[in-house]
Amino acid sequence: RNSERDRERIRAAQSGFDAIFENVGDGIIVYNGNNTLYRSNRRARTLMGVSSDIEAVDQLRKLVPPFAEMDEDAAVHRIHIRNAAHENMAVQCRVMKMHLQGDCIAYNVLQDISAEERLAAARTAFVMSVNHELSTPLRSLAGSLEILHERFGDTIPKSAGELLTMATRNAERLLVLVNDIQTLQAIDQQQLSIQFERVAVSELLSEAIATNSGYGANRDVRLKMRTAPDAPQDAYIRVDPVRMQQILSNLISNAIKYTPRGGTVKIGADVDQEKVTFYVCDAGPGIPRSAHDRMFKRFADPVHSRDTQAYGTGLGLAITEELVTRQGGDISFETQSVEDGAENPGTTFFVRFARDDTGPLQKASG
Repeated sequence: RNSERDRERIRAAQSGFDAIFENVGDGIIVYNGNNTLYRSNRRARTLMGVSSDIEAVDQLRKLVPPFAEMDEDAAVHRIHIRNAAHENMAVQCRVMKMHLQGDCIAYNVLQDISAEERLAAARTAFVMSVNHELSTPLRSLAGSLEILHERFGDTIPKSAGELLTMATRNAERLLVLVNDIQTLQAIDQQQLSIQFERVAVSELLSEAIATNSGYGANRDVRLKMRTAPDAPQDAYIRVDPVRMQQILSNLISNAIKYTPRGGTVKIGADVDQEKVTFYVCDAGPGIPRSAHDRMFKRFADPVHSRDTQAYGTGLGLAITEELVTRQGGDISFETQSVEDGAENPGTTFFVRFARDDTGPLQKASG
């Protein structure tokens, strides 16, 4: 009697499993390590545009590598198929192995990602439209406002001058947003160009300060580069000098934004036998603990924007982190925040790269 009840429980469990397996939202195909089919579910057959288990496996084998060629770790493939309704579909196929009681079981998990691909295509089209429709007019507008300010800034009424300054700042802000979106698009589509060269640390720092000194002067913030007898004049790293200037300029401009008028932003590099650590130190209010986790996230909310003249797109640090990591470096920060009770508030960002002291030197021209 007990054995009969046990068999009944097993049958009920098997029936429940079959119902779940057959009706789960993802497609699943299971077979052993010898490529012998075990079973597939309804969603898998629908995605593959077939009606039987064997057809599903035959179709999939044409699109992804055989299991015998797989490593133990999961592999993910993006495939394009035509379903039974003759619709083109994008499907993500996760290929995995597992060992069960000494046997190797392989299985595919299939997910329809057509909607995600359509969204990505729409986003690409939107960014291209922004680039075409906004970039050139904005540059023309910003340039015209700058010329107007230079020629007539001392002769127009104070109130008009303030409006002109505000218009110039907003035009520059929109240009930053357009450029940031274009950079993120290149990153997301794996189209970001990285041209590695061996460059001098001192050249990178000098150029970054020269590029941003005018912005600092406009905000009455002084840029001070550390000069130490132990380098960085004799230290080199292998990076893309153009992208490196983008990294340093993002950090320096952020530091200028948050440093009070009359303050100083310190810029430099520490060098040891293995690495170079760039740093940019501001005298701002610091970053509260509540904001630490989101500092490198896209479209992060601004910190202290109500209390300072700082503004931004929420993309600068996200882009900076991407550029650093794609060149083999890492980025971090240390901060003392007014909101957390610090007596000497401020934030220092650190960017680290391995030293490269062999090979011909290329100047860090951008």
